[in-house]
Amino acid sequence: MRQLTKQKHISDCIKDCISDICQNGGTCLTIAGNSSCKCSHGFEGTYCQINVDDCKNNKCYPGSKCIDKIGEFECSCSDDRTGRYCQFANLCKSDKNPCQNGGTCSTEYETGKLTCNCEGIYNFGGPYCSEDVDECAEEKHDCSITGTCQNTVGGHFCKCNLGYEGSTCGRNINDCASNPCLNDGVCRDDTNKYECFCQTDTYGKNCEFSYEGNITIPANEDVLSGDMLLVFSVSSKQFYDKIGTFLELISKKVNADIQIKKDNNGNMKIYQYDTLTNKTQLLNLIDAQKHNNNKGVLAVLSVDVSECRKKKNSKCFSDINSIATYIESQSFEGVFGDIETPVYKPYTKGAPSKKADNSIKETYKPTAIMIIMVVLVISALFVIVNTVISRKRKIMKAPVWMPLNIDDSSLKSSHYKRPYALESPVSYTTSTKNKRRRIDTEIKSSNSPETYTTKTEVTHNFSSPETYCYTNGMNQECNFNAYMYLNTKEPLYGNTALHTLISNNGKKSESQIIEDINMLIRHGADINSLNDNDQSPVLLAVKNQFKHVVNLLIAKNADLKLSDDRDMIPLQHAAILGNVEIFKALIQKDVSLVNYCDLACRSSMIYAVMAHMDESYEIIEILLQHGADPNCIGDRISIRFDGRAPLHYAAQLNNTDIIMLLARSHANLNLTDNRGQTALHLATEECNFEAVACLVRLKSDRNIADQKSRIPLDIALENKQENLIALLK
Repeated sequence: MRQLTKQKHISDCIKDCISDICQNGGTCLTIAGNSSCKCSHGFEGTYCQINVDDCKNNKCYPGSKCIDKIGEFECSCSDDRTGRYCQFANLCKSDKNPCQNGGTCSTEYETGKLTCNCEGIYNFGGPYCSEDVDECAEEKHDCSITGTCQNTVGGHFCKCNLGYEGSTCGRNINDCASNPCLNDGVCRDDTNKYECFCQTDTYGKNCEFSYEGNITIPANEDVLSGDMLLVFSVSSKQFYDKIGTFLELISKKVNADIQIKKDNNGNMKIYQYDTLTNKTQLLNLIDAQKHNNNKGVLAVLSVDVSECRKKKNSKCFSDINSIATYIESQSFEGVFGDIETPVYKPYTKGAPSKKADNSIKETYKPTAIMIIMVVLVISALFVIVNTVISRKRKIMKAPVWMPLNIDDSSLKSSHYKRPYALESPVSYTTSTKNKRRRIDTEIKSSNSPETYTTKTEVTHNFSSPETYCYTNGMNQECNFNAYMYLNTKEPLYGNTALHTLISNNGKKSESQIIEDINMLIRHGADINSLNDNDQSPVLLAVKNQFKHVVNLLIAKNADLKLSDDRDMIPLQHAAILGNVEIFKALIQKDVSLVNYCDLACRSSMIYAVMAHMDESYEIIEILLQHGADPNCIGDRISIRFDGRAPLHYAAQLNNTDIIMLLARSHANLNLTDNRGQTALHLATEECNFEAVACLVRLKSDRNIADQKSRIPLDIALENKQENLIALLK
């Protein structure tokens, strides 16, 4: 605003200016004898005593309030206006605020520009915080490497690879939780799979097959296959009164839910039979409680182990035959009153069995012949029970055989006098007539059938020593006669003194075992004798991981080509155990065994991969250094030939270190198994992202089709594995 100054002529200028007559910072001036006040900005009047009204003709937006100040004015805006003159609309303070999803709205005072601040909002962005942020693309997610980030509006989720779970897919699913391994097999959990380590007499993915006639053992079902038939020597009334107590008792004993089965009409499968007339009829439980006759009862039972399998680390029965055997060994005296033996021998129907006579073949009702037989065998019941042979492993107490000094005195070690448990890995009645051919000559080639001469069993001509075993209650005990020959096999498992010593059930120290081995060998013990499982002493020493015992037996020229009943040699056992020191000792003694494959067509290198241990890498390196073939696949004419090389197993186990090691050693990346699948097929099938990526980098052929005409990409598409699809395209 232009400052207006008015001059006032004062007669006595000098006097007036000296008296500082101008107010509010005005300045007194005298020009040509005339004096006046020059006012500062915002004031006017003769003496600058008047404040100029700056709100006259102000620029404030209509509706705003003008506030007069000294030399200026201020516009007071309403909530929906901003700016010096309230000339800008303030949408942040109105119901038209454009910022969404919690964005912070602000309007610039000078320009009126509106801004939405999205900082601190995890899921949205853009000018108005309305655009979805792709956390997956911007790597702002928390999904682990075993999951794939999937974007959603306002967030994301983690899609887990097969075998993993949890909000971030970081938790490996325990595939062993359902107890899939049968027949005492040990389960090892892995990524989206499990591996069963079977006992010596079984094999298969779930240890469901037996070497004894290739009999299939029931699958791991919640309700076990087959029926169990129990014959009770009680009246129908006694049965009715106590059957609930009996079922509860036996269910607790076997950790399962045992119930009476029903027929198609809903009737319980309970039959009454008369031993005099040989007649049977369905038992009506309502009438049964009224009669106290002398007729027996037969009940058909089912076994449900679902609750047992839900419990962590719970040991559950896997087949109904084993439960029948267990019940047969139990005493139920007192359950049905004063009857000493209320339960006869159980029978099973419809379950796989090694003995055909263990099941009732045609009907649940006992035939007349069976009834007569039951009557005849009552008197011999305890003898039958004591001689029953169980298909499951049995542990039996036996005194230790004591090796002799030269003067026929016993050794000083007190450990020999301690009883110990002999564990049988096979049925006592296992036939040993059909022995497989063993290794006596060197291997011809890695992929051709091994040609070995048949090993010779050590036999002796001597009169039979005194009785080895006798019956004591429910157990069979064995007394090893002190005068037996050193190479005589005890009758339970065919162990010689060397086998018994190295099995070390007496818990001797390794130094004591070595001392006793030297003594036995000096007295003529056969270092290469085989027990009924075709196990040599050195093989047992390897399995027990007695490093110094193995070295001693190697020094004594133990035959390292002798294989057990699974056709595995000591070198293979050392590989799967991951024992590097023992493995080195064995391979240095006989390098010709590096490519030996057993009946399952597995080499030591394959077993090392399958072991999946830290030591596996070093063992495979040792094998390769000694000329092992990384493409060894075994005998093509074997009935168990699968055509898989070590690389296939490494891909299945997602072991990229071993994949790289094998590739550097010229492993065939495109070798196909008997299903036409390469290692890349198997890695894709198992959803092993790291293995697939590794094989792709190594230039594995992605266009090989398997027997189902599928290339690896097809398998990834079937499994809807987006990360693998992207790799394989």
